[in-house]
Amino acid sequence: MAEKAVIIEGPSREELFDALRLRDECRQVTFTVVNRDGRENKLSTWVNGISAESGSGHCWELRLCDPKSSLGGGYFRAFLDTKTRQGWLRPENSSK
Repeated sequence: MAEKAVIIEGPSREELFDALRLRDECRQVTFTVVNRDGRENKLSTWVNGISAESGSGHCWELRLCDPKSSLGGGYFRAFLDTKTRQGWLRPENSSK
């Protein structure tokens, strides 16, 4: 999965920030994504970072990690609108 996958169902803002805050407890969040070939996958990840994409309070740029992922690597970049719970996700080079 070198290209972006579409997030059709993501976590809430509270779930994202709880997962980041409780990272030491291995708290994860789940995304439902659709690949280019139309297959849906569930992806449970750790949240490594969150930054505001805009001043809206519901658009976020995310850094995620799932070393057991079957979606083309264990590190991901994502954009999520927590108002609609939709966005995109793509693999990131693990050396970054």
